[in-house]
Amino acid sequence: MPVGALAEDRGGRIPRSVATVGQPTPIGYVGQGQENQFAERARKIGATTLRSIGDVARHQRLGDNDEGFVGPREMLAELAEDNRKLTGFLRSAHEVCDEHGDVATASLIENWIDEAERRTWFLFEAAGPR
Repeated sequence: MPVGALAEDRGGRIPRSVATVGQPTPIGYVGQGQENQFAERARKIGATTLRSIGDVARHQRLGDNDEGFVGPREMLAELAEDNRKLTGFLRSAHEVCDEHGDVATASLIENWIDEAERRTWFLFEAAGPR
């Protein structure tokens, strides 16, 4: 499924939770306040939200880096790549919203895409040449 877990609701497919699109909030890729917007939108359309740390882990799409040490440039480059992937996940979610006529969620996602693209550019520039 391109967008993440989908739930059956009201006879059709809808996003289970917009929060499953990219990296879940506890990992740190969602800006302050966005996690509430994710949950509110999911509930407004009749879907469920993430319920536990285990649920977050099951829906995680970006890999963890459990290395003992990551150099600053490598860390910035990895964060830039993670944000690039997040942008792709968000674009896929936007397509699902369009398919279901969910203009409100699509509008929120457009802002999040803009923010993720801005972070990607900044992190790429901050990492400097490799």
